[in-house]
Amino acid sequence: MKRFVKNTAVMAGGAAGSQLLLLLATPIITRLYTPQDFGILAVYIGLLGLFSVISSFRYEMAIPIVEKDDEAIDLVFLSLILVSLTSLISCILIIVFGETIAIFLKVPRLESLLWLLPVGVCFVGTYQIFNKYALREKLFKNIAITRISQSVAILTIQLLAYKLGAVALLTAQSIGQGTGALTLSKGVFSRLRLSNKRKIISVAKKYRRFPLYSSWAGLLNTLGSQLPPLAFASLFSSQVAGYYALAFGLVTAPISLLANAIGSVFLSDAANAWRNGGLGAKIDFIHDKLANVAMPIIITLVFVMPDIFTWVFGAQWTTAGYFAQWMLPWIYLVFVTSPVSTTYEVIGKQSEYLIFQFSLFIVRLCAILYGAHLNDLKYTIVLFSLSSAVCWLIFLLRMYALIGLRIRHAVIATAKAFVVGIICAAPCLLGVLLNVEMKILIGLIIISLLICGINAFFTMKNAFFTMKTVVRG
Repeated sequence: MKRFVKNTAVMAGGAAGSQLLLLLATPIITRLYTPQDFGILAVYIGLLGLFSVISSFRYEMAIPIVEKDDEAIDLVFLSLILVSLTSLISCILIIVFGETIAIFLKVPRLESLLWLLPVGVCFVGTYQIFNKYALREKLFKNIAITRISQSVAILTIQLLAYKLGAVALLTAQSIGQGTGALTLSKGVFSRLRLSNKRKIISVAKKYRRFPLYSSWAGLLNTLGSQLPPLAFASLFSSQVAGYYALAFGLVTAPISLLANAIGSVFLSDAANAWRNGGLGAKIDFIHDKLANVAMPIIITLVFVMPDIFTWVFGAQWTTAGYFAQWMLPWIYLVFVTSPVSTTYEVIGKQSEYLIFQFSLFIVRLCAILYGAHLNDLKYTIVLFSLSSAVCWLIFLLRMYALIGLRIRHAVIATAKAFVVGIICAAPCLLGVLLNVEMKILIGLIIISLLICGINAFFTMKNAFFTMKTVVRG
């Protein structure tokens, strides 16, 4: 348990450094690029996500949890072959249907840039494979350094090549992923010589549940997450897709870095915890701490997001602030749930995870289509966000039931976190109630966020000492 917190701290540190670089540069980037440029990037990332999530048929998800090291190497080899095949298929599709895709999504400027998609699929897919193998080897420091190098590569291209517009944004995204794959690949290729055709076919059959269930679940999850920018571009405009992309990126970046770190470390230990009967206690503990970290931040920001976006990024991004405001309840539930969502794969319930992702996708699609039918942009984002929140809440409750945990524990943890959140957010909430001028409000927001940061620090410190006590006991 002590090692779990230490590894999480390493992963969170790398994620924090990576996200901090991107966040600090965002006010500059939003003044160098237009909402339309961000919209094209959002559509590109959406298409890239759809291909890359199934680029290795989700065999990479088995790499950290298989018991035998030889099988892990065989899975790496198999996954690399499948990524190459998927990249080739995406290239053919772009050549044949590239113009049709750009016209359908109402982003004609995208047609000349779609050649970057197969490159991106190859880089992202390869990075995912090496990342999962690094998790298996407990190379958390390497992963953390890689995250920072990716951000540096992305920002360097975006800042130096801004005159190219959307081309620079898309190129930076692809090369950034390639940098990560190159960094984590050291020492892996030499081990691939231990594999052979017979072994590869054997692991492909043995772990076929991953392509049969996890690949579809992953695709549906990505469809759900990438549906908004693609749908907003097609049903409204690329500018609206840009608003959504900025709002979603900024809302999820600060609060998800810890969730991603915990999720990665959790995946590396979950299989052993399940075999030893300790998975339920680990999930309960993680949910309690994540709720206490996230709730204060959510309460602080939920009433002031439009003001923050206007003040930091300029008046042209105010609409993105309204988007972010309504996303926060949904993002909170994703934050406290997604780090342990791989539980379904660990306990062999991939089919249930698939059902959830399918349901989530259908609900989101209906929300967007109904909002577009009413031609009301704000209503669309509200309906989409709240319906997503409800789905993730059901997902969390179902996971508790599968593991045999009492839902009452989750309710109590949430209630306690809400009380802590009100206390931490008090300065900001007071400013909103008194309708103070913008400069004063920004100061109060900063004070509240500093209090939230202190609360998060002591929450994780308490987690460390709790686990340390358990280990000694």
